[in-house]
Amino acid sequence: MADGEAIRLPPGRTQVDWECEMGVVIGRQASRVPIAQAADYIFGYTIENDVSDRGGRGDGRYGSDWVISKNHDTFAPMGPFITPKEFVPDPQTLAIRFSLNRELLQEANTSLMIHDVYEQVAYASNIITLRVGDVIATGTPAGVGSARTPPLFFKPGDRSECTYEGIGTLTNPVVGPPCAG
Repeated sequence: MADGEAIRLPPGRTQVDWECEMGVVIGRQASRVPIAQAADYIFGYTIENDVSDRGGRGDGRYGSDWVISKNHDTFAPMGPFITPKEFVPDPQTLAIRFSLNRELLQEANTSLMIHDVYEQVAYASNIITLRVGDVIATGTPAGVGSARTPPLFFKPGDRSECTYEGIGTLTNPVVGPPCAG
């Protein structure tokens, strides 16, 4: 999914949420990278809306199901492009903004990240070998819809805008499920 493409709500799923995240794009194979060298493995940065279905399994079983919550068709749009790291002097000082229908719902700064981008590259590379083009989604600040009172979820006709200062703005309309045919 790319900038401008529609996030399609799955049939029967009514608790679909946003997570405005920075994506760290890997530029060379990385395995067991120390934090101090992590920047050497980063090509650049992009934006990902880590769309999340908060409706649970739907069958009464206990526990979360990452397949249903993160992997519906059209979830996780990215873009609008990759900004090379040379154009982002400090990825830990960027303003973050998420708007739904032009209403600001998330406003933060990457300085508030629990684990900075270098820690995340090092950590991930100590679990799996990262390959050129892999993207690490770095997490989202406070302000997702499921944490609001009352909760706020995507609905058809919404417009999602996720902005990271110096990287760009990812814009996606939200549409309903496909018609049965």
